[in-house]
Amino acid sequence: MKGQNKMKLSALMDNYTPILKDDFHIELQVESKILVDELLHEKVDLMNHLRTTLKNFQITLETIIVDKPQEKKLYTSKDKYQHLLAKNPKLDDFRKVFNLDLD
Repeated sequence: MKGQNKMKLSALMDNYTPILKDDFHIELQVESKILVDELLHEKVDLMNHLRTTLKNFQITLETIIVDKPQEKKLYTSKDKYQHLLAKNPKLDDFRKVFNLDLD
């Protein structure tokens, strides 16, 4: 079980980059309370490791929940086409030359 928790912590740290603030304060911005709870579960071991390895007992760690902007889901063929057309307007010329329908 302990190894599994370390893997979760490793994945968390891979996906979210810690930000070093003033006075050895580390800020980690995550997207959910679940991730905060996962980090809180391992925080004591992590802080002990950082403080002893870096020989700095002034290090602090704060987790902040930030909102992730919601991306619009593209469900229909028309939505997907409009999205691609916004990226590359020549796509419409291609559709006309080959007489393609969206269905």
